[in-house]
Amino acid sequence: MIRVNLIPSKKKKGKRAAPRQPTPINTMILLGMLAGWSALAGLGWWVLEQIEQETSQLQSTANRLKKETKAIEKEIDLEKLQASKATLAQQQAAIEKLTQQRRTPAQVMHEMANILTLGKSPDVDNEKQRQRVNEDPRAKLNPAWDGKNVWIKTWKESAEGTLQISGVARDASDISEYFKRVRASARFGNVAHAKFRRDKGTKSKNGAQASSYDFTLSARIQYWD
Repeated sequence: MIRVNLIPSKKKKGKRAAPRQPTPINTMILLGMLAGWSALAGLGWWVLEQIEQETSQLQSTANRLKKETKAIEKEIDLEKLQASKATLAQQQAAIEKLTQQRRTPAQVMHEMANILTLGKSPDVDNEKQRQRVNEDPRAKLNPAWDGKNVWIKTWKESAEGTLQISGVARDASDISEYFKRVRASARFGNVAHAKFRRDKGTKSKNGAQASSYDFTLSARIQYWD
């Protein structure tokens, strides 16, 4: 029969094992990590130093420009400069106003004289005038009309080229014929219907009550070169 001894045997007391020494490879890795950390720290310090230098340069430039600006302001007469600017602005506004408020062309003035003169007629676009008469027979001009009974009081041209006319006429029929002639003229466009009101006026020598009609009329001037 075979017997198995299950009681553990006592180990013999001996010397403790010596601690393991680091291998050359581990030492190289550790040294490499230390070198990397040192390089990273050095790079961060260099970046911070560059930022500080650039900030200092910018601040120095800003201070220099500020001093130069103050020196220039001392040399410039600001009040005189502002006055010159104001004068220039006024001149530009005057030029613009004169440009917008163009003088009425001589052709238009001549046209108005033809409208009011017996035996003369406006510069008519015959085709358009025929269309007007076909649409409204009352648009036909009266060649025997005498414009001496119409007096122009004011004549004003707006910046947009619209002519505002106010005047006095002997009766409503004179205003009607005057309106038809202005409308028939090729020198005018967008002619608005005349507005008028009766003015009783004053008594004549024989005691009769003299009356007239005040009227206003607007038309857009057609310009030519």
